[in-house]
Amino acid sequence: MKRQARVAACVVVAIGTALYFGLRQPSPVNSQCLTFDVIPIGSSDDFRTFAVSVSNISESTVELLGDIHRIDFTVVYLTNGSWRTGSTQILTAGPVLVLPGQVEHDSIRVPAGAAAFKVGLAITSLTWRGRFAWFCLGSRFESLLHPIMARLIGQDERCRTQFEWSKDFQLPRDELPTNSAINLNGRL
Repeated sequence: MKRQARVAACVVVAIGTALYFGLRQPSPVNSQCLTFDVIPIGSSDDFRTFAVSVSNISESTVELLGDIHRIDFTVVYLTNGSWRTGSTQILTAGPVLVLPGQVEHDSIRVPAGAAAFKVGLAITSLTWRGRFAWFCLGSRFESLLHPIMARLIGQDERCRTQFEWSKDFQLPRDELPTNSAINLNGRL
């Protein structure tokens, strides 16, 4: 009888510990997680096109909006002395994971008359909770675990989502040749 009481006490302590760590709010992110490299690749009469590389420089896995082929950037550009928001890509595919040290590539377009621009991206730096929820996706128990996964990833999204911006990139007038590609090794 004493053995059963000890086993029951251990089970209660284990469940209590798991609930405490599972339900406790994650800490907020205090540092920059991404770096942005921007390379001009061409222009037309209306737009300049830039290749953008996004690197995860943090030690955490980062969740960002997009799909396999596109990243959901926000582009802000300076024209006529005021900052304006460019069009953002509206995607419905859902979030993408970027592992520590991983680099993702995409391109953006900036109006030809802009004097400067910067690129922004909404991200969530995942804790073990969010990584565990992502790990459970696609498993045969996904439908059973969905409420738990939604709770775990929701905690990270509420407490650890931030918007990160690149530095301002200045655009000298007529820097890019019209209707042609330039060397990708060139930098702004």
